[in-house]
Amino acid sequence: MLAGLHVEAEKQYTQEVDTSFRVAMASFGKNVTGSERCSVVAVVDDKEFVLCSLVPNKIEQQPLDVVFSPGETITLYTTGKNDIYLTGNYIPDNAEDGEDDEDDEEIDSDEFDEEDEEGDVEELNSEEEAELLKLIAQEDEDIEFSDEEEEEEEEEKPMPVKKQAEKRKAEEAPVQAQKEKKNKKDKKNKNKEKEAAPEQAAKKEEKPKSNELPNGLIIEDIDAGNGPKATKGKRLSMRYIGRLMNGKVFDQNTKGKPFNFKLGKGEVIKGWDMGIEGMMLNGKRRLTIPAKLAYGSRGAPPDIPPNATLQFDV
Repeated sequence: MLAGLHVEAEKQYTQEVDTSFRVAMASFGKNVTGSERCSVVAVVDDKEFVLCSLVPNKIEQQPLDVVFSPGETITLYTTGKNDIYLTGNYIPDNAEDGEDDEDDEEIDSDEFDEEDEEGDVEELNSEEEAELLKLIAQEDEDIEFSDEEEEEEEEEKPMPVKKQAEKRKAEEAPVQAQKEKKNKKDKKNKNKEKEAAPEQAAKKEEKPKSNELPNGLIIEDIDAGNGPKATKGKRLSMRYIGRLMNGKVFDQNTKGKPFNFKLGKGEVIKGWDMGIEGMMLNGKRRLTIPAKLAYGSRGAPPDIPPNATLQFDV
């Protein structure tokens, strides 16, 4: 069943979910104004998640695959000046689906029985009846002949002991070969599991390392990188994406000329001077910077509100 919601700009929609539903598409409406990016934000358990971002005349619809379950209290709202339409479908309960399937099967079987009962029955004429009796008599003869063959087989002389042993050995040979083949396969699988264990352990170790400093700055190393480290006084070239904690992107440098600055000289916010120090060439970090190490109580209107915690992928 189709599900849909018209999310108007600057409005919030809160609901406790009764029936599971999937959001499959987000798109602008017929009338779009301006060129400002608009994001769809979902709040679940007091946590905000950005489902997607749309840009007028560039990205006006975005496929999604987000499922909300019964019992969840969700809030949906948009950032920007345009309305966004969410569409998807309700997901029926599994138990109800099972009952429907059983009902369908019962209906199908009843219909099948009715077709058998209503089938046409043709009467045999005398010639056809005689032919049928003849065929039955031949089948009876074949059955009796088969019985005689079975009796003859039972009356055969017993096999000598030596031949019985050879026959048993020949029958056991394929079974033994199958056992040996299975043992080799099990041994090979165990070796593969042993080889895979270090790889899985290595993957676990590859999780981003997180370090929270006493001043509230959180540094996560996503990719350690290689080469020389960033130290105070060095001039650096950086790519970055800056977000508010609700997921809204307020600034980014992902193409063109990289952003250049001298580390530790106050050319950037304190969170950058402290959080980027020690990074290696080609490394990737996520910095969660409290307001006191960013733009403080004043913020940076209109994009950064007062006392905003910022998150940078650098």
